[in-house]
Amino acid sequence: MKAELLAQMVAMASTEDPSSIKAEVKSLVSRYNAETLREKTEQNTAWDGVEHEEGEEFVFQPNPLDAEFEASYAEFREKDRAQRELIAAEQKNNLEKKREILTSLKALIKDEENIGKAFGDFKELSEQWNTIGKVPGDKHREIQDDFIRLRDDFFYNINIYKELKEHDLRINEKKKIDLIAEVKAVNPEMPIRELDMEVRSLQSKWMEIGPSPRETYMQMADEFFGVCRDLISKIKDHYNELQKEQDVNLEKKKALVVQLDAVVDLDIQNHGTWKKKTEEVLALQEAWRNIGFARKADNEVVWEEFRGKCDKFFAAKQAFYDSRREIHNASKKKKEALIAKAKELSVSTDWKETTQAFIGLQEEWKKVGPAAHFEEQKLWNEFRAACDVYFKAKKIHFGSMDKKQEENLKLKEELVEQVNSWELSGNKSEDIAKLKEFSAKWHEIGHVPKRDLQAVYDKYNAALDVKYLQLNVNNEERSILTFKQRIDGSSQGQLNKERGFILGKVEKIQGMIRQYENNMLLFTGKGADAMKREIEKKIKTAEREISELEKKLDLIGD
Repeated sequence: MKAELLAQMVAMASTEDPSSIKAEVKSLVSRYNAETLREKTEQNTAWDGVEHEEGEEFVFQPNPLDAEFEASYAEFREKDRAQRELIAAEQKNNLEKKREILTSLKALIKDEENIGKAFGDFKELSEQWNTIGKVPGDKHREIQDDFIRLRDDFFYNINIYKELKEHDLRINEKKKIDLIAEVKAVNPEMPIRELDMEVRSLQSKWMEIGPSPRETYMQMADEFFGVCRDLISKIKDHYNELQKEQDVNLEKKKALVVQLDAVVDLDIQNHGTWKKKTEEVLALQEAWRNIGFARKADNEVVWEEFRGKCDKFFAAKQAFYDSRREIHNASKKKKEALIAKAKELSVSTDWKETTQAFIGLQEEWKKVGPAAHFEEQKLWNEFRAACDVYFKAKKIHFGSMDKKQEENLKLKEELVEQVNSWELSGNKSEDIAKLKEFSAKWHEIGHVPKRDLQAVYDKYNAALDVKYLQLNVNNEERSILTFKQRIDGSSQGQLNKERGFILGKVEKIQGMIRQYENNMLLFTGKGADAMKREIEKKIKTAEREISELEKKLDLIGD
């Protein structure tokens, strides 16, 4: 039996027009499948009639002809697919040809005034139209409607109906009126298939009716096709609306999965982002609930994917907060220790060292990392309050110092004026004592603002230099007197610093003297004596400078 069916399939697969025998092929495949089912039943029955090992199961042995049959059937399907593609391409080409005819017909209606020639051109275009084959099904009604409308316009525009009998127009009008009544009488609640066939039949009848009076043509056409469109819309809604809605729902849900993917794949490492992204995921879940169902099979697949990604997100969130809890607790302890240290330092008046200590605490606070979000602000407020206590006290302290330094500046400027206006008495000892008194007052006054320090100091030294010059005090004596006045009242730390500076300078000058002495040994020949004398002068000058520095060291003491 299968051999006969195979032979028939081979013959059908060789046909040049697959579409003409698709029904026969479908029947042949069904018969072949039925035969296969019969073979399987026979084999199973025979297998059941024989004893088998425990656990052994029946295995169907396909007929060797099955592969040949399937190959021939595949060949037929491929020919059918190729034929359908060819027909589709041909129909598309036909559509373009008909559109070109419509364009020509529009031009003919608009521009042609010679009725005889117009009829000839119209007849030629009509014949071309009729010889063109089918167009794509979804374009057939549209292209045909355009042609009929232009055909009617042609007859109207060239006044052809003047040659037609009035009763012919009225007859066509009556036919169309009857069709309008008939289409209005159609029950929209009848079975959809019957409704579809009825509407198509009425539309075909309308197309077959010739022209009707121009004054009622558009009104009747609008009325007839308006009812048809409502009925067709109902038909399409019935067949497509549910599927369309479900397809839209499916796409919306797939879009939510894509949006969820972008969130789930993030490597989130802070509370703010977790909070924001959690709100986004909850919004996506709410959007999912509001979409509605897709088709059952598709809906189950996409739901499993969406739910799985939500579970993954919230599991990652839980793991993050579990791991962060220990880190937050450790940060809390460190910050509590910093707060305790800040409170301890807040009462200190050692402004320089304490300020550096607070800066260090603030830098350390930044490095510690956050505690739990519900504790972080409280800890920060407590730490900042301790800092504010200290820096407010420091501000008050240095604010009063700034005022005091301004007062000191005024006093020192007044003292400079006193030195400038003071006249020598003629008694050198008394005058030097008076200058020392000025120096003592200068040092007693205290600090002035840094911005004015050098300027007022230069004015003071310039005033003293004038007075010492008037007293004929030599440079060394003036230097010693000035140095003594400067160090009077200095702290031990300042004296130690001054001693170190002077010792360093003495050592440097001694090194220069040694270099001079070595250089003198190298001078020979003509001019050597002059060069040696010059070096000896430099050595004596350096020795006097050392002597002066040693006297200053004596003033400082041990």
